[in-house]
Amino acid sequence: MQDMICTASRAVARALGCGHSEKVYQKALSVALQKMSSELPGSSSITHALEYHVPVMYDGMAVGSERVDLVLRDDQAQLHVVELKAVESSLRRGRDGSPPTAGTALPASHVQLLKYLRMLWTREHVVAGYVINFRQRLLHADTLPPLTAPCELEMDCFDVATQTWQYDLLRAPSPDDLGARNITTLMVPFSGAQSTGV
Repeated sequence: MQDMICTASRAVARALGCGHSEKVYQKALSVALQKMSSELPGSSSITHALEYHVPVMYDGMAVGSERVDLVLRDDQAQLHVVELKAVESSLRRGRDGSPPTAGTALPASHVQLLKYLRMLWTREHVVAGYVINFRQRLLHADTLPPLTAPCELEMDCFDVATQTWQYDLLRAPSPDDLGARNITTLMVPFSGAQSTGV
């Protein structure tokens, strides 16, 4: 499932480029996932939903609801939760885009994803959550990128079973190198991270 989400995200980033709203990327990702599901053998049982409503429960009563950007359900009824962003700054805290280390605060987007996972965990079989940022490039008047320049992708994954974050830096390949993958992975224990607040 992670490969499918990654491939669809890269296709969207490559086709749309940067500068769109989160909702545009969300709908385009939905189209890409639907197309992939219909084309891949054995993936016809993979379903997804946009703006998935999750009730907020207190003492057995619904006191509100949250909306998850995208939820995918695989053929074994396992949920994969996706939180989408379209911001120009890195979701990571290091200046060089490096992931947080144990004992440092998690970015607000990651805390938001963990909230959704916690809410769904009691009702569903959740296996992973993803934060995907269709990172916008800063445009300068004297150095405009070509009109076909893809946006930079950041994709981080939280594995529910191992309670660890996997930080991947995914960059959409250039039109000259469509098959390249540039992935850096680091496992950081969830128990050592703190919230930055929302």
